[in-house]
This record gives sequence, structure tokens and C-alpha cells, in this order.
Amino acid sequence: MNETLNPSTQDTIETQNNSTPYSLHTPGPWKTCGANKDQCRCCQIWSVTADLPVAIASIGKIGDDYPSIRFADGDSPGTIGAKVEAYMEQITYWEVPEEQAFANARLIAAAPELLAAGREALSLLEKLMPMAPDRDYDALRLTRAAIAKAEGASSVQGGNEVR
Repeated sequence: MNETLNPSTQDTIETQNNSTPYSLHTPGPWKTCGANKDQCRCCQIWSVTADLPVAIASIGKIGDDYPSIRFADGDSPGTIGAKVEAYMEQITYWEVPEEQAFANARLIAAAPELLAAGREALSLLEKLMPMAPDRDYDALRLTRAAIAKAEGASSVQGGNEVR
């Protein structure tokens, strides 16, 4: 089958016969729900074109939830007929402040446009900067590494593999 799922994005993977690219991520643009104080505060990121959620930026306490029970109405252990109630307990590891969660949501929502801008910038940089084998331009290296990271490909940056 040779068809392109989303020709508007260049974030692609080749088919088995290496002839037609397929989209890897949900097409942009994306929008935030809750990244502005006067709107919903859920911090979800939605695809505008596909009208579906793409991600959720964590907000508040982060940890593991587990079920537990406690005595109700002042009853104590060992009392015959004591009432208990079930509830969810949490082991909290850290907390994401509201403003940080909103900023994270806005950054995630900008990802498709940032990837497109990075590709355009890389194309322009490659044309404008001479590609001498003995020169390593930070702008080119960093732009290539960011694009590779967004596409899920590994790259080497400063001797460390970046994924």
C-alpha cells in the first residue's frame, strides 16, 4: 500500500518498500486547554485538525495512588460493627506547580510548529554556512540533534547519545 497519511507533516517513516512516507505524530497545529488562567485548567494538549487529545501536562501532586480503608464515624479498631470506608491514598514524589504545568502545556502544543521551523532553519543554515569537514557549527549540530530527537532517531551530541 503506497499512500501518505498526512502530506502536511514531514515527520515520517518509510514503508517496507521504502517508497512512501507515513506520518509518525498527530498532525499539527496543536492547542492547549487550560494553559491560560481564564480557560479550562486541565492542561490537555489537543490536535486542532484531528480534534483529539495528544497529551496532558502534569499538574499538581505526582505519585502512586493505591486503595486503602479507614474507620468511619469515629469508630475505632476492635469495635464490633465498626464502619469502614474505602479511599485512595497517594505516595507523593513531587509536585508540579500550576504555572509550570501551564508553561509545559504551551511548549508541548508548540511542538509541531517548532519542528517545522527547525527543519526550515536547518535547510537555510545548510545553504548559508560552508560545510568544511574541519568545522563543527553549533547551530547546525544543535538543530540536527533537536530534529532527530523529535523524530525518535538517535544522534550524538557532545559524545553522548541523545534520544
